Amino acid sequence: LEQILTTLQPERTVEETDTLILRFLEQIPEIKACLETDIQAAYDGDPAAMSCDEIMLAYPAFEAISIYRMAHRLYKMGIPMLPRMMTEYAHQLTGIDIHPGATIGNYFFIDHGTGVVIGETTTIGEHVKLYQGVTLGAKSFELDEHGNPVKGIKRHPDIGNHVVVYAGATILGGMTHIGDNCVIANRVSLAGEVHVGNWVVIGGHAAVHQWTHIGDHVMIQGGALLGQDVPPFIIVRNDTMRFAGINKIGLSRRGFTPERIAEIHDACRILFQSGLNYMSGCEEVEKQIPQSAERDELVKFIRESKRGIIKPYEAKAKEE
Repeated sequence: LEQILTTLQPERTVEETDTLILRFLEQIPEIKACLETDIQAAYDGDPAAMSCDEIMLAYPAFEAISIYRMAHRLYKMGIPMLPRMMTEYAHQLTGIDIHPGATIGNYFFIDHGTGVVIGETTTIGEHVKLYQGVTLGAKSFELDEHGNPVKGIKRHPDIGNHVVVYAGATILGGMTHIGDNCVIANRVSLAGEVHVGNWVVIGGHAAVHQWTHIGDHVMIQGGALLGQDVPPFIIVRNDTMRFAGINKIGLSRRGFTPERIAEIHDACRILFQSGLNYMSGCEEVEKQIPQSAERDELVKFIRESKRGIIKPYEAKAKEE
């Protein structure tokens, strides 16, 4: 390591180089502890895993993650070139491309792994699982006055805790945020600057337009083409992109009482089935539904929407 650092940064003194090496070596126990959580995540997350030794010796994703964990520490220390060389070596070996600048929490697992891309400014929380072909990438790059890509800005998404992203999903943009406890199914496409709340399920092959906001506890059916904001607690149909009811099963699984679910149902009935426009519906909800965190979240979401709210399913039925 001393020889490599001296070659990469000959301007550093011997004392400075030795200090960097010592700083890195002091982080080895932390790296080891982090990798132990990654092994546990792989063992817990893959029914084919028979032992921790098998994961360490036979799983290409663990090799890529191990090299990333070390390269990331060197990257944060400001060491040039070497972190990228390390992760590109892992990329060649495994087909998994993790930029050393990405920030990834404990208990991280990539299942299968081929074709995964994680960009430089990506942040990933704890207990996150990715499948093969997932891209956590950038949109088209912002250019400077000379037409060159602007460097050093946030370009890649933020992924919360306890998130699963299935095969082939594409999540783009520096302002895109995926909340905690979400499931992003296979071949989902988030076009950029999309905000996804907590406990959201997006079905396979769905596509979400940039700048769209999806509230908490939402379920979007597979194949949906979504271009308007989705208030919390509801289901979105894939054929009409309209309100299709509240997410009763999901809410029940997450500990919502029958009384709370009933109040959410009544609020959504006013908002989506009464024939009132959304602003009038919000006023009526505040009059008829007892004050609660869920009621206030619904009303606040609708009033603050920038792209407009998905249309009531009943309105489509009437047109037919």
